[in-house]
Amino acid sequence: MLINKKILIPISIAAILLTSFLTQHKQEIQSQANASTTVSFAPIVATITPIPTLITSTTLKFNILLHGIGSAGDNPNSASNLSNKNPLHPQRNFEIVITNSSNEIIKNTSGSIVYNTGQGNFIGIIDLGQTFITGDYNIKIKSDKYLKKLISGIIKIEAGKENNTPQTTLVAGDIKTDNILNILDYNILLDCGYGAIDPLPLGDPNAVYNSNNCKTHEPHRTNIDLEDNGIINSADYNLFLRELSVQNED
Repeated sequence: MLINKKILIPISIAAILLTSFLTQHKQEIQSQANASTTVSFAPIVATITPIPTLITSTTLKFNILLHGIGSAGDNPNSASNLSNKNPLHPQRNFEIVITNSSNEIIKNTSGSIVYNTGQGNFIGIIDLGQTFITGDYNIKIKSDKYLKKLISGIIKIEAGKENNTPQTTLVAGDIKTDNILNILDYNILLDCGYGAIDPLPLGDPNAVYNSNNCKTHEPHRTNIDLEDNGIINSADYNLFLRELSVQNED
């Protein structure tokens, strides 16, 4: 009959065996421990993208009244009761000349002004570009059939901004486009129909405007409709006479 017996190993012998095992396998155990605790990190490289510097244009905003049109009157009359409130050409070309304190031309350019029906004035914006230098300037403006005008005061123009200019009124009647009101402008009016008893629209082939006599005044005859209503009549002539108190450009 077999009897199961537990074999008891003295503690001292067990300790000796454990120590021997650890000694024999120390390197292997250490390698496994190192492998399980080592963490590798990829290097982090920060990329800084520079913010570009925005360069904006310098602009001028114009507020212009044209005699005989909209809310503008004329030289002797500040009221606009005689002016045409519905011009046939709501968009006009205009030119500007910018000079410095030494009267040197800094900028000579052109643009468009657009009629503001609600206010009866013309609004336009000119882009002076990105290199215009901040400073104090004089500005002259001109539009077809109007005398060139110096805007009142010294105009401070700041680079990179929209700069407003004071409201400016232009004098009508420069039909010959020589910046003076005189007998030459009067003769064009006379030959192109202001005295017609029954004036016809400019588009009518029988209108004095389309006569051979009037056509001799090309290219200036297109400027004779001072009120811009499509008819050459006494209203244009009377406006011209009222404007004669100012005969030259500024």
